Amino acid sequence: MKKILLVSIILLGPLAVFLIYNSQSRVEQNFDVLESVERGSSIIWNDTTYKFYGVLDDYSLKGEQIGIVDDDLDWKIYEFTNLSNRDWLIEGYNGFMNPLSIYKAVHVTEIPDYLMLD
Repeated sequence: MKKILLVSIILLGPLAVFLIYNSQSRVEQNFDVLESVERGSSIIWNDTTYKFYGVLDDYSLKGEQIGIVDDDLDWKIYEFTNLSNRDWLIEGYNGFMNPLSIYKAVHVTEIPDYLMLD
């Protein structure tokens, strides 16, 4: 019985470490944010520039966290549910009453109806 437990630990231990490392490394992707009065706020990721588009009203559209901003663990970037993160991102800061912001890649020309601003 002890041999089975020892073999299980030896075989499953590295797998557990690998899975934990991979889940953390995905979330710890670092995004750069640029802010200027003239150009507004932008996020740069993988050679794509995303411009501030608006405030997210429907929190059910927030997908999984995919990164952080400027090494700040409280400043988070999320995927959009059902939209490509090559085109759209959600940004938010942990804290009381901090809204989530929508960022649109500069190459995007078609906007889904449910994201149209009034």
